[in-house]
Amino acid sequence: MGVDHKRHFSAEEKTKAVLRLLRGEDIHALAEELKVHPERLSRWERRFLAAGQKAFDKPKQPRISAAVWQWAALVVVLLITVAVLSRFVSPNPAP
Repeated sequence: MGVDHKRHFSAEEKTKAVLRLLRGEDIHALAEELKVHPERLSRWERRFLAAGQKAFDKPKQPRISAAVWQWAALVVVLLITVAVLSRFVSPNPAP
């Protein structure tokens, strides 16, 4: 089998090859056709199936950094300060 180790396959080409494997095509025949080692096709298949499983995983909540929490706390303190100080300021300034 003439194996070309330098050939780059696009994501679309890899997906098509993996789908052919999943439909039951012989891995050795497909490897020969694509001029790659069967192990390379097996790796693509494993990666494809692992990525497909992620579609069913629960989405992870984004982590909020400590800096964001510090800014949020500062905003809360400022809002409380404004509310307290606004009680001491006359709504109608003297003429």
